[in-house]
Amino acid sequence: MGWLKEHPNSCPGIVIGHFESNAYLSYAFFLVSKPEKKRAGFHVVVLSRTEDSAQISSHVVFESEEREFISRTGLAIAKARPGQYTELDEDSDKPRQITMHLDGVFYEAIGVASTLYYWDHGHYAALPLSD
Repeated sequence: MGWLKEHPNSCPGIVIGHFESNAYLSYAFFLVSKPEKKRAGFHVVVLSRTEDSAQISSHVVFESEEREFISRTGLAIAKARPGQYTELDEDSDKPRQITMHLDGVFYEAIGVASTLYYWDHGHYAALPLSD
């Protein structure tokens, strides 16, 4: 996707969109600990609500404790617009294709890999887009 080129004025760690509901905004946060911490790693967390009176709920979309990966790679998230997306699967004759009706969250290890996370029947599902 080329995060830096596509999002020159965006924060690589906060995304606002309709990830779980068309009626309410959700907030995705990319939380990265310092590599020297004992429990180094990162999390993508979405905070949202789906009803007027509902409390805010949180969903861990993705997490990793790969210390080496954090220190040598640029990591970012971005909003994916509703639409059709196709999985990268070089071994498959027919890669999986999805149609999103809500926004999704792109996770990108810049220049290495990207994955689309999208709300599907009450939880987040993943669609690898590049290796």
